[in-house]
Amino acid sequence: EEVAEPLTRQCVPLAFEMANGIQAGTSIIDIASGPGGLSVLAAEAGAHVLAADISEEMVSRVVERLQPYPHCSAKVMDAQDLPLGTGSFDAAFSLFGVANVPDWRRALRELARVVRSGGPGCISTWREPFAVGPLGFLAEALRRALPDAPALPSPAGVSVLRSPEAFELEMV
Repeated sequence: EEVAEPLTRQCVPLAFEMANGIQAGTSIIDIASGPGGLSVLAAEAGAHVLAADISEEMVSRVVERLQPYPHCSAKVMDAQDLPLGTGSFDAAFSLFGVANVPDWRRALRELARVVRSGGPGCISTWREPFAVGPLGFLAEALRRALPDAPALPSPAGVSVLRSPEAFELEMV
């Protein structure tokens, strides 16, 4: 949270803008929410938030952070199989989340399914994942320490979705 959130949280205002703004009463889901950076900012704007993450520890942290907001909650859920009704939310977000799950295409379908017809969905990923924070340093240290080891791979979803054109094709 201390290291990653300052990097990822800077994307939240643009994500909200791309989703036509977050108003009081807007129902949103934050898929693969991590410690809840987007969820908290949406809650502060008055949205009704459901933060979903597969990690019990992350969900516990989001529950703590959302405690002051009565219309917000967090639950352990798999982004690839959300136990939620179709069209349940006004908007869906997944910043640096669904692109990293094993079946990222299924997670994208789930994101689209749980948003009301015509509602916005917004995801983000890195164009260059090893340029983020300490990841480049780590990759270079591993390359030097283990020169015969294969390079660290990017998750398949990140590799595909970092191209806006490929992302558009995947969403179709």
